[in-house]
Amino acid sequence: MKFIWLTILAAIIVFGIIFYMNEVAPTPMPGLTANGQKVDIGAPVNTTPSESAFEPLDLSSNTKKAFFIKSANAAEAVDYQNERTAFRTIGNKDAEVKMYVFSSLTCSHCAEFHTKVLKEIEEKYVDTGKVFFTYIDFPFDSRALAGAMVARCLPTEKYFPFLNVLFENQKRWAFKSNSQEVISEYAALQGMSKGDVVACLSDKVLQQSIIKNRDTYAKEYKISGTPTTLVFKGDKSEVIVGANKRAVENALNKMLK
Repeated sequence: MKFIWLTILAAIIVFGIIFYMNEVAPTPMPGLTANGQKVDIGAPVNTTPSESAFEPLDLSSNTKKAFFIKSANAAEAVDYQNERTAFRTIGNKDAEVKMYVFSSLTCSHCAEFHTKVLKEIEEKYVDTGKVFFTYIDFPFDSRALAGAMVARCLPTEKYFPFLNVLFENQKRWAFKSNSQEVISEYAALQGMSKGDVVACLSDKVLQQSIIKNRDTYAKEYKISGTPTTLVFKGDKSEVIVGANKRAVENALNKMLK
């Protein structure tokens, strides 16, 4: 009898470890130049959400510090193109501690992280003015890229509410063959017509901006999966891989000291 109970206890512990690892582990990032194919937003989507079909990009012209964060509210964001390609931010831009979150709209761990963990962190650190938050689109596939582009084409103040909708309803669109149609329906609720969506998805400058930022950060910080969080203050930085709330808070608290 004692042996049976010990066996059951061991099985519970193993299951718990596997469950925990699955909860916090990042979704692996596909090869940056997999297939060597160009992105075609209008083409049929892949059946595998994480399969990459992004166009290989020449990063030789980029220096190590060539990709400064630009707030969507910054003075340079004066025309529509700058406003579209600028990163979206929340909070006190003068805060010493900065936080970047790299996330893909078709990543299930990212949806969990965004809707639960980030919501609490925003209330505790960003809303209080301690941390300046920047979200960086890190699409893995054409579905995620389409969602990210449409979000960028919305008025700046609607970006994060729309992102919330996409993450909260991820299972309804991210893995469906008609994903772009569903995205268009969500966008219509924000005032975008189907023509606006089509025009947005045809914006090659925006498309390449998102992909280039993804590839550049992936190389700079060796990001291999999402969600990944970068916390820094001055020349100090820490990278947290996965959806581990405690790890993110520990990094933030360390930088805030």
